[in-house]
Amino acid sequence: NPDQLLFGINQGCTFADLRVEHMKQIAELEGHDLFAGLDNIVFGSVELEGLIQDHETFREVGIKNGSRVVMV
Repeated sequence: NPDQLLFGINQGCTFADLRVEHMKQIAELEGHDLFAGLDNIVFGSVELEGLIQDHETFREVGIKNGSRVVMV
């Protein structure tokens, strides 16, 4: 899918940290800031069928290599 972005992650980082880093990377790729603020961005897991809390890490929620996480 040409509109899909793939990112590497550190399994020990929190989703709050990941959100900030990925928003910066996306803004660099797009050439401008696409986001109104951090509060309106959440992560969800296809396998877990739900939202992931900011304080959780990939390791804590059981997300491993090949898992799909969606940022919305």
